[in-house]
Amino acid sequence: MELIGQLKGVTGRPTTRGGENTGDLNFSPVGVAGSSAGAIIATLFWAGYEPIEILEIVKETFSANGREAFFGPYAGTGFSSFADFTTYISQFSKAWAADWRADWCPWLFPRARKWFVRLKLLARGARVMVCHALPGKGLFEASGFVTKLDNLLKQSPRLRDDLGRKAELLTFRDIRALPQLGMVPLFLMVTDVAGAGLRIISSIDNDLLDMPIARAVRASAGFPGFFRPVKLDAQNLCCIDGGVISNLPTWVFDRAFRDRLRNAADVFPGEAERLSSLAALPWHHVSLRLGVGAPPGNPNSGLAFLKSLFSLLTGIGRRHLENTLDTFVAVKRFAVTSSPADDEEMLSKSGDPLIAGVLDFKALEDHRLVERLYDRGRKAAHRCIDDRTMLILPPEQPVLLVLQDLVEKIEVLFAPHIVPGSKIRVNVFLPTRSDILTMAYGCNMAGHVDNGIQLSHGQGVTSLCYLYAEPFLANLRDQLLDVTDINPTFQPFNVETSGDRTWLMSVPILDPLDSRPLPSMVFAGLAMDTDGPIFGTLNIDANLLYGPQNLDSDPYAQSQTRLIRMVFDLAKAAAYELGLLFNDPWLVTNVET
Repeated sequence: MELIGQLKGVTGRPTTRGGENTGDLNFSPVGVAGSSAGAIIATLFWAGYEPIEILEIVKETFSANGREAFFGPYAGTGFSSFADFTTYISQFSKAWAADWRADWCPWLFPRARKWFVRLKLLARGARVMVCHALPGKGLFEASGFVTKLDNLLKQSPRLRDDLGRKAELLTFRDIRALPQLGMVPLFLMVTDVAGAGLRIISSIDNDLLDMPIARAVRASAGFPGFFRPVKLDAQNLCCIDGGVISNLPTWVFDRAFRDRLRNAADVFPGEAERLSSLAALPWHHVSLRLGVGAPPGNPNSGLAFLKSLFSLLTGIGRRHLENTLDTFVAVKRFAVTSSPADDEEMLSKSGDPLIAGVLDFKALEDHRLVERLYDRGRKAAHRCIDDRTMLILPPEQPVLLVLQDLVEKIEVLFAPHIVPGSKIRVNVFLPTRSDILTMAYGCNMAGHVDNGIQLSHGQGVTSLCYLYAEPFLANLRDQLLDVTDINPTFQPFNVETSGDRTWLMSVPILDPLDSRPLPSMVFAGLAMDTDGPIFGTLNIDANLLYGPQNLDSDPYAQSQTRLIRMVFDLAKAAAYELGLLFNDPWLVTNVET
């Protein structure tokens, strides 16, 4: 439940229709991935369900009646006959730690009674394992799991009109066939016991188009011992919970994934432009997870050692490893973590945990507890991710210092070629919507008609620079543009200008924290030496003279001159500094929190 609340805190709108500030951050996902319970939540969210709708689905599914159909039969009877499973786990823990259940055999001495209770509970657990769990490699087939999730997918806001009447299980091929869905890639982690490795089930893998989505989710969420393994295909014969190996799969959104989105035409022909534009944006990796419990402590006896070892095998060690990896992986990674389930807020008045463990489905009958967990997760998202990190620009003063320094250096270079009395102008355009670029900073722009202008998609040289993440050089006087490094079929367009500018250079501001160097090669024209997501564009314009003693009117010919290459090098250095400044709000907040 806390994971669903975290998802709401990250993706929900920051304000309601009435204007109330919810504190939600309104992040738009580029992709979603999940393991175990996270696989179910990620898939429903991917299919179009809002977090609050997912919460209601959970309430309905794990009601007393809903569980029967969801889990299927256990030893010939329904789930209700096994409702004391998690109670048994809780009882066993208490019996091992103290003199518990004094009402059992009260005539025995306390020490003898303690061992009697332990042996009785061990016998009950052994009977469950030997008679039911081991023969079937798990307790529950959970066929209702697959049916329930498949029906939810077909009834989802995005899919029900197209695929709601399909009798067979929904596959990734069915999704791929729908035009202009606007769905992001989905990744599900699965542990293949037969292959002794991790399998990634992806909605953008052409080899998995015929994979039933609900069955893949069932495998990814198949808690070992409780759920029986799933055979997905000839390559995935015995699949269980992906969290056994990777419980926090944010690592799938790496540079290889970004490159795949850039070349999405072979995966989503109708949405290649949308996905490639997502690949060009700076990303923040947000991991949603539950709190890490305290280490088991010093194993001062053989039994304590076995308990500590069991804790490691069931996930504590892996979660601590994932915490450590978060300090080494790429920056711009947010870890949203709720408080551990054993903190004071999650204890009853008697000191007992409100939830016995990850398999305590019976606790989900208490809707007040469910909503309480949801609110805890949402508050955790607000606490762990400061909205300043994404929603405000850096202060104007440090940006202006970079722009002013650039102007002073270029004025020296252009002194013989500039129209007397005119000024070099430098400005920065940033996206304010998916289809709008706005001038956010400027030097020598005060009082000019262009100050603070907005450009729509495809308008002007600036828009081209942002779209292609490539530098452009333009002769504004003669409407000429250097397009040597873009599609040869590119058609010239009307270069927009206010009339007092004759020359323009537009350079992309790439994210230096997520960029990589390009292979060393000789370029015909101006080109960046790194590749990565783009923040915006840095523009330099001037009223320059053309002619035999001044600049060549052909922008491509200009790009071959030492003068323009020096200006370009200065612009690249300034764009790099700006990229670092645009990261400062996140870096400062990340250190503080």
